[in-house]
Amino acid sequence: MKERAIPPGAGERITDQGGSGERARWRASSSALVRPLAHVPLSLGLLLAGFGCGKKPAEDVDGGATVHETAVVLELCDGDGAERYDADEDGTPEVVIFKRGRREICRRVDFDDDGRADRTTFFDKAGKVRRIESDFDRDQRVDEIAIFEAGQIKEKWRATVLRGQLDTWEYYERGVRVRTERDADGDGVVDQWWDYQRRDCPLIHSDVNGDGLADPGSTVDYCKEVGEGGFREGEKSPRPAGGAS
Repeated sequence: MKERAIPPGAGERITDQGGSGERARWRASSSALVRPLAHVPLSLGLLLAGFGCGKKPAEDVDGGATVHETAVVLELCDGDGAERYDADEDGTPEVVIFKRGRREICRRVDFDDDGRADRTTFFDKAGKVRRIESDFDRDQRVDEIAIFEAGQIKEKWRATVLRGQLDTWEYYERGVRVRTERDADGDGVVDQWWDYQRRDCPLIHSDVNGDGLADPGSTVDYCKEVGEGGFREGEKSPRPAGGAS
């Protein structure tokens, strides 16, 4: 029997009809910043929170600015049939697997047994993961969409603050995070560029004057600011050979 999947979360739902089929758009909420602001210096905390970026309206920024779609658009998890697994036999399945024929299309997992999916995983025709939608803080709203190619992580789109929209885009090469773009003030225009020349120790470049471009002299060494040692010129980068500049 064909059963229509319930996308994770119980927030506002808007159905889109498009060439890729029906999709459900939901409002997202926060997961977390890289560090709680209480544990970083005030200057870095203000930078992470988006203060001090006097940005122009998105339509007025420089032509070289990077603009992202910020709506959280989820795929519908559905198939010709569903397999349900209820480990604790309470009548609420923790795992629901949707298939077309014998091939698994997607699966929904309920970690806290509240009857709503906390993670929805989609698979390609080869059976490898191609997309994961996750609600990490169990508020019934998706915080992160991870995109895979041939089973390997390529991008993460994240909602890290309470605006109900995406604000952070992470990019990976061979499974290694190499750069991040952030929209700190929520207008859809990138105003922070995180360059991971050393794993977990980004150099953060910012748009201070509001033209949508990184400004000279704006760079912050994250690990130096939080007292963990900063980036040193000539230090080996974690990027794989042939990585993006």
